Amino acid sequence: MKIGIDGRSLIGFISNSKAGVGRYTTEICKRLDYLLPDAVFYIYSPVEVELPVISSRWILRKCPNRISRNLKPVLWTKLFCGAMCDDDYIDVFWASASFLPIFKTNIKTVLTVYDLNYLVVPKTMSFFHLLAYKLFFKKDIQKANRITAISKGTSI
Repeated sequence: MKIGIDGRSLIGFISNSKAGVGRYTTEICKRLDYLLPDAVFYIYSPVEVELPVISSRWILRKCPNRISRNLKPVLWTKLFCGAMCDDDYIDVFWASASFLPIFKTNIKTVLTVYDLNYLVVPKTMSFFHLLAYKLFFKKDIQKANRITAISKGTSI
């Protein structure tokens, strides 16, 4: 089985950090590595990131398009990540950063929801981040095959 993972939450993440989405993603990846010993994991990112597990089964897929490195993260996911997953024939994609790529093939998806700040406290978000949530979040939730939430407060 080939599993794709949105690696954007790992950008700038330091292994010994104690909190945040990067820590959550790293810990889930370690657990997946243990639970799925026959799977191959692809971490997708616009830039270099530290892999959450050091193993030949974990592959960093850095986007080769230089223009993509300057895009807002959600735009990179929508415009480039899906094509990379399609090229790798991914079976399942984990949207660890709350947004799904656009796929041309039929890839099963799991989307993680961390919070509903765009509804509850929209003033705490940057204009672009708020716009991305308003444009894509609900549609991506509806498209996802499975949804995970990190607390009852984020359950939909």
